[in-house]
Amino acid sequence: MRTIARLSAAFQLVDGYSKEGVKRASFLVDGAPVPFVAKPDGTYVFSNLPILSHTYQMTVPGYLPVQRTLPARPEFFPEVVILQHSPEGPLLQRIACFHLRFLVEEEPVQRETVEVMLGNPAGGLRLLEKAPRGAWQVKVAAKGKGLLFQHYRGKKTGEEVLFTGYDEGEGLFQLWKPLEQELDKGELLCPLWHLQTDGDGKAILPAIGAFLPKEDGELHFALGSKKATLQTAAPSPSLSCTIPLKEEQ
Repeated sequence: MRTIARLSAAFQLVDGYSKEGVKRASFLVDGAPVPFVAKPDGTYVFSNLPILSHTYQMTVPGYLPVQRTLPARPEFFPEVVILQHSPEGPLLQRIACFHLRFLVEEEPVQRETVEVMLGNPAGGLRLLEKAPRGAWQVKVAAKGKGLLFQHYRGKKTGEEVLFTGYDEGEGLFQLWKPLEQELDKGELLCPLWHLQTDGDGKAILPAIGAFLPKEDGELHFALGSKKATLQTAAPSPSLSCTIPLKEEQ
């Protein structure tokens, strides 16, 4: 009798700098190794896990480790994970980065995911056409595949989008998941990053020079309801900042 595999989870690991799929990943599911299928494009598939919420820990040589918790029945496959290069790796020694340390009530934010959004209009994308709720594609004032696997957030609506494909003929970008709300023509999509802190609250924001305008940039940080804003110029290789996150007043 044939056994039919039940898809439990899938991850597509993407290099945050080159936007290429990442191979040689290892996983722990709820702290233990389990079998998975690795595909050439950096997709990893898990089957026949108990129908429960699971925590997946991902490690790849040269990258920072990542952790994701998915519900018993994930809504979308695969979950796209943007990997950050390790500070000890060769890439981050060659490009300008923000070296950040996040604090809450003077204590380091340990092993949490902090959102970073660039708020400058010059660094964002404008929608050229209205996009209805449920749409799987949008048309923005940009071309080329350099935007793929980059997160954006609507400055007005807060809608988060991730471009995973580009139709050059139509000038349309495909989305990782359908829009949860309508986006008006002219909506500004701001670049968004998800930074994983280490045990001392430190994280690195690399390779954002292409997004920053010539004038000072405005970076918005968020960890749940705790937020902070930083006015800054383009990063230098040694720029370090301490970011105290506080409840919004």
